[in-house]
Amino acid sequence: MARDIHLDELLVAYLAGDISERDLAELEGRLVAEPAARARLAELCEQDLALRQALSSTRLASDESQTVEKLPPNHEDVPEPVAAQARPDIQFGPGLEEKSRSRRASSRRIVLRQLQCKRAEAARGHGTAALIAAGVLVAFLVGLTMLRAPEPHRQALEQRQQETLEAHRAARQDLSSQRAEVENAQAKLKESESARAVARRELERLQAEQERVAQAQAVEEERRRALEDLEARQRRIREDLAAREAAEKELERRLAEARQRAEEAERRVAAIEREAEELGRVVFVAELRRPNAEAPRLVRAGGETLPLRDGLELRKGDRIETFGAGMAPGEAGPRPALAALEFNTGATLDLAAETRLECLGYEALRADSGQLYASVHSAASFEIQTACATLKAERSRFGLRIGADESEVLVEEGAVTFGNEQGRVKLQALQRSAARKGFAPSPARALDPADLWRGRAARAYRAAVVQANPPTPKDLVANGQYLLKLLDRAAEQGARLIVLPGNALHPRAIEGNGRPGPELVQKLDGPFLSAVAARAKQLKVGVALGVYLEEPDGNRYVACLLYGPDGKLLHKQYKVALASRETGFATPGQDFAAADTPFGRVAMIHSKDVHSGTGLREAVAAKPDLLLVVNADPDTSRYFELLAPLAAKDRIAVLMANSYYDAMDGSAAFLPGGEVRKSAAAEESVYVDLTR
Repeated sequence: MARDIHLDELLVAYLAGDISERDLAELEGRLVAEPAARARLAELCEQDLALRQALSSTRLASDESQTVEKLPPNHEDVPEPVAAQARPDIQFGPGLEEKSRSRRASSRRIVLRQLQCKRAEAARGHGTAALIAAGVLVAFLVGLTMLRAPEPHRQALEQRQQETLEAHRAARQDLSSQRAEVENAQAKLKESESARAVARRELERLQAEQERVAQAQAVEEERRRALEDLEARQRRIREDLAAREAAEKELERRLAEARQRAEEAERRVAAIEREAEELGRVVFVAELRRPNAEAPRLVRAGGETLPLRDGLELRKGDRIETFGAGMAPGEAGPRPALAALEFNTGATLDLAAETRLECLGYEALRADSGQLYASVHSAASFEIQTACATLKAERSRFGLRIGADESEVLVEEGAVTFGNEQGRVKLQALQRSAARKGFAPSPARALDPADLWRGRAARAYRAAVVQANPPTPKDLVANGQYLLKLLDRAAEQGARLIVLPGNALHPRAIEGNGRPGPELVQKLDGPFLSAVAARAKQLKVGVALGVYLEEPDGNRYVACLLYGPDGKLLHKQYKVALASRETGFATPGQDFAAADTPFGRVAMIHSKDVHSGTGLREAVAAKPDLLLVVNADPDTSRYFELLAPLAAKDRIAVLMANSYYDAMDGSAAFLPGGEVRKSAAAEESVYVDLTR
């Protein structure tokens, strides 16, 4: 079991008498608490007592007893001569006996004196010298006795002297061993003192280290307090800044409110000044298709009634009224717009049948019944009041249905506020809400674009998807004349948008290496495309087709082109995913886009872009109303698998014209309701009625 060195140091210091008060208190505590400490103290005490007895009392008592044993028992009386005790027949004379007694008494006194000296020397720590001196005196005394004693007695004395010397030698050996033990003990004591000194130095080092740690902790604590003070100052600064920012925002808010009040006052003043002036004008009046239909009219504030006509000015207090359905018997399609009003503030209203409203000023009107579609182009708020709720809008497009007990708003773009005394709701694009008398408007809900009436933009038109069959791949001029005849034929059938296939001049006009022939490459100002633009203007129709196009910079593209009824190019889309025969011949396009046209928002895509990469998703992401696919692929089954679900899900019309007359499915029209119409013959066109 390992010893506790620190406990031994405390016990040794305690026995030596130089223990400090702190160590004494620690030792007392350990003696009370630890039985092992008490046992160790008892062991060291026994060793210390044995050491002291070995160094002093034990040796002194041993030497004295050995010397006294050799003296007569009576120190005062002179014993009989040894020879007489040994040989009673020998008699000494009186004078000789007296002298012998005197000498023995003198020798005895000398020995006793030497013993006293030896005791004194032993008491002072000089036991070794006293023991040697005592031995010398004993030997001297024995020698004197032998000089005077007879032969037998001398022999006895010599024997006793020999025993005394042997005892003395044994004592010296024992003393030497005791000295060795003492020296060992002293060496151990020195080692203990050295270890204690090392421990004391280590303790001092640890105390110094502890003081340094305490100083470092004090410095760290001071630094922490400084950081806390700094953070507190930073918090106060931030709070001050936040308070200042809040004050500045409050000031800005108040300034904005003041500016708004000033602007409102200016508008009111301007409105007062313009009360007698023109608010806007009539910009459209539809032709009546039903016999004996009542024409729309305008009733002035003074009671004057005028038939509604283009260019008629609008004034404050004017009432506009439309009547009937405005459609001929048996005519199908969406409800047409019967009139359109344009206000000087930038708002345009398309009015359906049975609509009645009153102009309250430049930025307000009251609607009593009917249906309208509004486009507010300015930042000024435009207000429409109904019997159920009030609508406020700016920079937005929306439809409004007005009834006697319920009104509904359908937002196409921008944001409007719709509310009454019971509540208010803010609507974003493609959201709708309805309000009834005495009830708050319903929460905003999603709007299906198909439910929105767009006024004049919702007018129906016929589209034709042409399945072309050019006569020969060699005579491209004849093929161009053939395509122009197809445009004439579709226009005679009432088509206002005609879609021709991709590679319209001829899909098989390729060279021996499998690449398109250079004669297929057209320019926008070239003879074929110029003829197409002129024919579109002549027929007042839109024309879409696919060609190999060379731009002014010399780059060639596989392009989709859309011409408007005025003969101008409305939209152009480059093919992105080129076929193997087109790689190296043409430059691929980069992205897909849509364009606003008289036929709505139109996007175009060319053959392989439909089923390769992300072309179809990107084209649909442009949010078109109509997707035109110009195709030159003999296998269109995969197109049907992709386009039919797309038209039904996203509620957009898809028109696909294919240039291969022997295609498995040919050209087709995919309608928003899920209906699919496709060509059944080489030159059969597909006609569909669409709205924009």
